[in-house]
Amino acid sequence: MAEEEQHLKKAAALAYDYDSDPRWAEYLSNVLVPDNRPKSEVERYLKFKFYQRNIDPDLKVERLPSKSSTTFTSTSSASSQRSNRPEERSRPAQGSSRSSQHGRGGINSVRMDLQSIGFLSNSLVIIMGAIATLPFMPPTVSVKSYRLTFLGALIACGHSIYAQYGRPSALTLQGIQVWLQSAIAGKDFLYFLYSIVFITTPFPIKFAMIPVIIQSLLNVAQFLKQNFSNASIYRKYLEKPCKWLEANTTTMRTLSANCEIGVGFLLLFLLFSPQKNFIQLLAYWQVGF
Repeated sequence: MAEEEQHLKKAAALAYDYDSDPRWAEYLSNVLVPDNRPKSEVERYLKFKFYQRNIDPDLKVERLPSKSSTTFTSTSSASSQRSNRPEERSRPAQGSSRSSQHGRGGINSVRMDLQSIGFLSNSLVIIMGAIATLPFMPPTVSVKSYRLTFLGALIACGHSIYAQYGRPSALTLQGIQVWLQSAIAGKDFLYFLYSIVFITTPFPIKFAMIPVIIQSLLNVAQFLKQNFSNASIYRKYLEKPCKWLEANTTTMRTLSANCEIGVGFLLLFLLFSPQKNFIQLLAYWQVGF
């Protein structure tokens, strides 16, 4: 029972809206974030610590695991086999150093790619959403941009869910059920279902793109501030828009919520038109928007 209670507390901690809490930004400004750890792992740990300190002191937070050091047995085995010629002794050492550097570069590139997936997919949502809303676009281009907008939202939400909750602890019915109970509580899972509802529509409802575009704008602004705050291009062109989005996060989320309600009533009105879709309407209101 204690483990289950702690699991529910962690799910509540992950589902908490940290962006709207002014104490979260102040907490991050006073915390030293290690550069050699995965960003998602550090962010998850900091959220737990913040939630434990300010909201639920009963939440148990494990220590951030230390980074394990790797040893290369090939180097020691190669050094034990002495060669008579100095050239033959130097070649294995050069080869091992090149392979180790290549291995480190590969690991760093994989980490960078994983961290960039969310940013790239959110950027895709913003760009495709802007193209889809242009009034003079050909219908085929507009429809494709509309579907790519929700496809990017699907990828971004799926990546965010994986970064926060990982995979199910066990591929069994009970393990998947426990994982779903944690993931469903987050807003990313709701936007994931929201995107599925509208990416499968036979006709585009462009008004429905506003909530996912707003969510992507907030995520992109946060990513740029955390990773490119010292870049000259960011300071010259992007710092003011990002600060404006950060200062008006509550207003943007209120606008998004009002748009979601408006989309629901729009689907109701479409029942009286040739474009009616009962399944889409039921799925939308079942999701909870």
